Amino acid sequence: MADPDPSDRPSERRRRGRRRRLTPEARIRRALRELSRAAAELAEARHGALPAELSLPAPLSPTDGPGWSDRAARFVEQLGARLTARPEAVAWRDGALYCFQCAAVDCTHAHPPDARHTFAGYVPTGKPTWIEFLELCLQRRPPGFDRLFAERPGVVAFAESAADLTEGLLPGFGGEEGRGGYTVLGQVAVGLLPARLDPQSGERTVLTVQIVETRFSGATARLRLNLIGLDQDAIVRAAADGAPRNPAEQLRRTLHRTRQTLEAVVRRLSNEEARGRSPDVAGLVAPIISRLRSDVSRIFNPDLRRTRHAESRHRGARRPTSTAWDDARDAGDDRLLADTRRGTIIALGPRNRAHVFTEGGRHVTSLRLEDGELARKTARKRWIPLDPARVAPFREALADAPESEGETP
Repeated sequence: MADPDPSDRPSERRRRGRRRRLTPEARIRRALRELSRAAAELAEARHGALPAELSLPAPLSPTDGPGWSDRAARFVEQLGARLTARPEAVAWRDGALYCFQCAAVDCTHAHPPDARHTFAGYVPTGKPTWIEFLELCLQRRPPGFDRLFAERPGVVAFAESAADLTEGLLPGFGGEEGRGGYTVLGQVAVGLLPARLDPQSGERTVLTVQIVETRFSGATARLRLNLIGLDQDAIVRAAADGAPRNPAEQLRRTLHRTRQTLEAVVRRLSNEEARGRSPDVAGLVAPIISRLRSDVSRIFNPDLRRTRHAESRHRGARRPTSTAWDDARDAGDDRLLADTRRGTIIALGPRNRAHVFTEGGRHVTSLRLEDGELARKTARKRWIPLDPARVAPFREALADAPESEGETP
C-alpha cells in the first residue's frame, strides 16, 4: 500500500488551516514586527539608535511589482539618515579617553600630547589630565622606578585605582551623581617601551592599559580594555615578527587573558544584578589590575621574574601585619583616619605603616605607604581625620577584638 501524501496528513491540514485563517490585521502585525527587527539590526550594524517613530515607505501598492526593490532601498537609506548615535558609541573609542568637559572622545583633551605621556586623572570639570611618564614616576615613586635611571634603563609598570583617577570629579562632570555611563576603573602605566615594541627603535613610548566600565540605559555594565600609546594591531604585528615567547607575544597573551577575565566578571555582574544586588564593580576589578601590573612588569623585566609562591612570600614579608594591633592601640587620635569610600578606619603606625580596620575593630589588611602617598590621599579627601565621636567606640572595639582574627588578603 502506497504511503499517504504528506500534504494530506492531519498536521499539515491544520497548518494550512491556520495559514488560511490568518486575518489581514494579523498579517500586518507580523510584517510590522519583522520591519522593526530589520530596522533594529540595521541600527546595530551602523552603531546607531532607532528614532522614536518609524514611518513606512509610502504609498503602499501591492501592484507595484519591481518597484518594491527600489522602495526598500530608499527606505533603508532614509532610515540610516535618521539613526541617532548611541550614547555608548559617542562615549567610547579605542585609544581615547572620554572627556566629560567636552562630552566627546574626539576633542584635543581625549588623547595624550605625545607618546611619553600617560593619563593622570581628571580635573573636577572632567577634563583628562596627561603627564609625562617620568614626571609621574618622580611624583608617585612606584616600586622599582629607579630602574628608569640605570645605565641600561629598565621598564616600570605601576597601577592606579579608580579612586586615584576619578577622585574629585564634580557631579555632572563624571562624578558619582552623573558620570555619564563611563568610568575608568583602574589602569596600568608601563614605560618606557620601544616604539611599536621594536627593540631596534630609538624612540620610546608609554603603554597605558585601562579597564573602563560603560553602562547605558540601565543595561549591565560592559568592561573593556582601552590601550593608549600602543594599539592592539601594533602589539600583534610585533608578536608575529619576533621570536617565540618574545615580550610582544607575552603581552598579547596577557591582554587576551585579561579580556577573558573581564568577560567572566561581566557575566557575574549580570547574574548579581538579576538577583537585585548591587555588586562592587571597582572591587571586582582591583585584583585584575594588580595581576596585570605584576604580569607586565615580569614580561619587560626578565631579571625580576619569580614564581608566584616566591612573589607571595616576598610580599608577605614586607606587609606589616604583625604590628597592626600594637600600632593601632598606640596611635594618637590624630593618627586615626576614616576612608571616605570604604567606610573603614585607618590607623597610622611608624615607618609608613598603615592598618585598615572595620568600625567593629576587625583587622582588614595592612600596607606600607609609598613616599608621598599619605599626603596625596589626605589632599584628595580619600582619607580624612576620624570624627572624634567615633574614636572612643573604635578604641573599645580594638580592646575587645581578638588579635587572632588576622587579615583579609
